[in-house]
Amino acid sequence: MNYDAIYISAVADIPNDYYGEMCVPVTFMQKYNSKQFEIIGSSLQLGKPIKDFVEKDAVYEKGGNRFYLALGNKYYRRLWDRMIIKRRKED
Repeated sequence: MNYDAIYISAVADIPNDYYGEMCVPVTFMQKYNSKQFEIIGSSLQLGKPIKDFVEKDAVYEKGGNRFYLALGNKYYRRLWDRMIIKRRKED
């Protein structure tokens, strides 16, 4: 992925014991708890141009500043909009 966070494919898969940045679906916002998570930003804000991160002959769908997943063999898949979150440490 062209952002340094772990990729979480479904909100139900958010780990309970991870405190680094996580890339989650926007549906996370339906269950967002400000006491539990900090919102870092969205893929539209934080994504960087994929061309700056891949081989010159890489294959990817053009789409501006978004997040992409490496599929192997120089193929990259553009993700739907995502949120970057971070679990707050308990007091």
